[in-house]
Amino acid sequence: PEGVPGGLPSMRRSTTAAVVLGVGGVALAAIGEAQWVGASDGLATRAGGVVAIAGAASVVGGGVLVASILRAVECREIEASRRREGGRVAMPGGRSPALLALASAALVVAATAPFALPEADEPDCDLDASWRCRVVAVPADHFDPDPRPDLVEVAYAVHPATAPIPGRPRQVLVLATGGPGASGLSDGSWSVSWLSPRITQAFDVVTFDARGVGLSGGVDCPVAASRFYEQTQLAETVARTFVDGCIREAGVAEGDLGRYATAQVVEDLEAIRAALGSERVTLYGVSYGTVVAQAYAAAHPDRLDGLVLDAPIDRALRPADMWVTAARGFEATVDATLRACEADPDCQDALPDPSRTLERVFEQLDASGRLDADVRQPDGRTLHLALTRAQFDELSFAAMYSTVDRMSWLRALAAFDHGDRRGLLRLYDAWYGGTRDSDDASSFAYYATWCADVRASPTDRTDDLDAYLDVALDAGVRDPGSLGVAAAVAPCVFWPAQPASWQVPPEATGVPTLILASTVDPVTPVAAARAILARLPDARLIETRGGGHGSLGSECPNERMAEFVIEGHLPVADTSTCLGAVIEPFIPLARSPASSAADAVTGVIGELIAHPMVLAWDGVDPITVGCSDGGLATLEGTGDGWRTTATLRDCAWATDGALDGSGSLDLVTWDADMSFQSARGDLRLRSEGGVWHLTGVWDEQPVDEEL
Repeated sequence: PEGVPGGLPSMRRSTTAAVVLGVGGVALAAIGEAQWVGASDGLATRAGGVVAIAGAASVVGGGVLVASILRAVECREIEASRRREGGRVAMPGGRSPALLALASAALVVAATAPFALPEADEPDCDLDASWRCRVVAVPADHFDPDPRPDLVEVAYAVHPATAPIPGRPRQVLVLATGGPGASGLSDGSWSVSWLSPRITQAFDVVTFDARGVGLSGGVDCPVAASRFYEQTQLAETVARTFVDGCIREAGVAEGDLGRYATAQVVEDLEAIRAALGSERVTLYGVSYGTVVAQAYAAAHPDRLDGLVLDAPIDRALRPADMWVTAARGFEATVDATLRACEADPDCQDALPDPSRTLERVFEQLDASGRLDADVRQPDGRTLHLALTRAQFDELSFAAMYSTVDRMSWLRALAAFDHGDRRGLLRLYDAWYGGTRDSDDASSFAYYATWCADVRASPTDRTDDLDAYLDVALDAGVRDPGSLGVAAAVAPCVFWPAQPASWQVPPEATGVPTLILASTVDPVTPVAAARAILARLPDARLIETRGGGHGSLGSECPNERMAEFVIEGHLPVADTSTCLGAVIEPFIPLARSPASSAADAVTGVIGELIAHPMVLAWDGVDPITVGCSDGGLATLEGTGDGWRTTATLRDCAWATDGALDGSGSLDLVTWDADMSFQSARGDLRLRSEGGVWHLTGVWDEQPVDEEL
């Protein structure tokens, strides 16, 4: 197909992760069709009866970030993401799908002093050989006056610069994942691929696991979290049981809970900086990482040459207000996604009335309690899967994090509109099946950090759950999924080590600051970035029109960031604009039945490339997916970008178009050289000069056409 961009195949969040790997990620995941019940365990009737508290909550619980969030979510090579503004991949008949996943990122540091690694044992951080893994010993409590404090280890890894700038001291980039509770080490390779090549050439890239996560003394409470996410009421007894059970399961003494606060992470980061021998740094944070970055700037402004805040959290907002703002961001992102479908010809063709289809999903879920269907698995089995309202809210929240996931969500809605529930079930199964017990994200660390940082209750009572929830209700938040976002840190009202009162955190001024924000962000709306800009005289804002949660991976903000980090140049204007998208170009559904050879071939290729497991694939280990109407498809990486070897075995995404086949298929450019065999004939598909050429015999008729 012509118009091929620099490409991008995979990926969802870590990151989404999910993120999703961002502020919303780890929280109440599926507090399923939940009722909000306050201190008296009575129904919070102002919520309109039954309220689903899913969605936000999920990222660790439900998805934790499915990032790890989908394990690389996760995943992304992003030679593709460098094209954000530009080409589209033309599909047969003028259809134009393009794959790209915007993911949440991490924290970056650029130093101006000579680089020196301390002598230390190398932990096994499960990164490739280009990384050097280290640990640094830090006080368990940085604010303990004891001259001989207990020590803990914080693990970090260094990816050396590929082409350091001659004549300059060694420069460093430190990546710290969001969450809180997510592993920066497990996402390190993907984080590097999101950055401008100019930065990775000039800077050593460093990532670390925050204390309580992964190799930095990781602790978690998977049993307590799983039970909590399965509850159907957010009552005081439920929240208290989770808090008590999580702390007990993690094995952390109540007096030590304050050791997981962001202020401690900031001092850990300062210890890493010192261990690297860096006198001054430029610090990048994304999502929750902007909390760390802003706190570091306030504590150590003399160690900063500059600050980059991507998808920032406005720390001047009270916790309950911040999460209401996030809930509004989720609602606005859903609305923008539905409008974007109406503006995309292929999406409009497949899904003529997206808002009404979404209403029908809710109606069926409310009427029957679940959507179910048989879904083919990678091992060839067919499993009967079901999706509840809480799980649909969770899925919808995660889908809003990136432009490619929004497109995937719309494709699933389009399939539902055509009477096929399997798209929604397949999407949920791919994103969440088997990920809830991930070792790379910690429910305990999520709550231990947030709850040590904020006083969630807005009243004099520290445990006023009703008052916390009423903030959302008073703001008019009613949608179940939105209420789930607003309730993300509700258990903090019962957390033992919360602050006695809430105060606006200190803020550093005089530090050159570049703020990156997207106008369609489901959890850190652009209003937060604008508020921070108004308070910082040395700040500039880059707004991406459209976009997702976090800006890294997109060419325009990547290059603006590279210019600032490498050259120290802030834009002249207070606010500048980059062009983005709300959704990636819609990949049409396979026509079923297949009315022609072109329908059969383009349908199977489009569905294969758009399959959620393929979008989240890392391109390394072979992957097999089940074709919806029978058979299997396997992809193996070739080591040449995203060119794969594809094998089809009786694979059908159309009831009358089962195909065997093999050959090469590029998941970014859609270049192909494949042969197909079926009961209806044999075909050959090749890319010639950017155009697909299909030849062979189909239904006993010769085929020779350009697509």
